[in-house]
Amino acid sequence: MRTVLVTGGSGALGWTLIRRLRGRCRVVATHCRHPLKLQDVEAHPMDLRKEGKADRLIRKIEPACVIHTASLTKADFCEQHPGDTEKVNVRGTEEIATAAQKVGARLVYISTDLVFDGLKGNYVESDEARPLSVYGKSKLKAEGVAERCCKNTIVLRSALMYGWGSEWNPTFLEWIHGQLAEGKKVQLFEDQYRTPIYVEDLAEAIEVVMLTGPVGLFHLGGRARVDRFTFGRRVCEVFGFSEDFLSPTKMDEHPYVAPRPLDCSLDSSKFRFAVGYVFGGVEAGLRNALEAREPASS
Repeated sequence: MRTVLVTGGSGALGWTLIRRLRGRCRVVATHCRHPLKLQDVEAHPMDLRKEGKADRLIRKIEPACVIHTASLTKADFCEQHPGDTEKVNVRGTEEIATAAQKVGARLVYISTDLVFDGLKGNYVESDEARPLSVYGKSKLKAEGVAERCCKNTIVLRSALMYGWGSEWNPTFLEWIHGQLAEGKKVQLFEDQYRTPIYVEDLAEAIEVVMLTGPVGLFHLGGRARVDRFTFGRRVCEVFGFSEDFLSPTKMDEHPYVAPRPLDCSLDSSKFRFAVGYVFGGVEAGLRNALEAREPASS
């Protein structure tokens, strides 16, 4: 049975992946602060700030594929802690990619749509990446590191994920759903555009390419370009909440430590043509999320 290593197993995507893959292959997952206790999943603690741990684990288990989702992702934290961000997001990726190359593993590196400045939107892979934040810059730098250190690497830039994440890392949908379920007002940007992707669709796409397929850079975003307020309205429609609790707001009304792009929507045509995988729209993803809703710990 082939071994697949998933880093960041307690994150929303990592959690979805290990639950999806267990039973189909030998799944080894890493976590940092939140221990994983899932049947048929071999879990290992790993702090990417500590050099050598990733290399030793990969050489020990010799995976056929490493799916690298672990990252510092909170943009404001990264802006205030550039040193830790460099250690985890860049140097950690370098160690993982180098070790993957040594054991002959395929590397699936998960990047972000926040490598763009948001001035254009509908970005394709050939567009120049100009990240605004420390987080975005670290992910762009790590893309190059991954491809340089491991020849069999596919870099996947993910759009904003929604669905049911882990208990420690809820998704954008879970935050909106939780607020609305408690009857709280939800302020959502009407001037920031993304191409939201259902986390199960993202995991399925990764599974399609984790062992074979193209190398290089690909965008993975949903079919629809929408602002966050419109996404919230779709959540209300599908889950039966009143839109009266939604309140549109502008990005410049909410100062952040890290700058945010206005429109980092992705064009995923390249992946669709290369692999044949078609992503669904927001309504379809939300309806799938409604049907699939279950406790994150199961």
